[in-house]
Amino acid sequence: MSIRNLKDGHKKPWLCERYPQGRSGKRIRKRFATKGEALAFEKFTMAEVDEKPWLGDKVELRSLVYMIDLWQERHGQSLAHSKYIEPLNKRQKIKRWRRKLVTL
Repeated sequence: MSIRNLKDGHKKPWLCERYPQGRSGKRIRKRFATKGEALAFEKFTMAEVDEKPWLGDKVELRSLVYMIDLWQERHGQSLAHSKYIEPLNKRQKIKRWRRKLVTL
């Protein structure tokens, strides 16, 4: 029951009828002037359902220490002074940054 041409003399003869959540879900019906517009709308509604906007954004579960280690591994090692940075120094710097953030 996707896209049909209703030969009823209306300005917008193409009807796009979708059930994005399945047979028991909400029905979406909309009329279009061209079949291309109807196909584009059908793709848009199905993509919108696939994205699942009702779930919201995922929560970041990685710690700051892990993120800094990851940055060091992927980018920081190419810097000129990367050999002077030690893991213990990174943890101390993180503690200082946290203190500064709390005082702001």
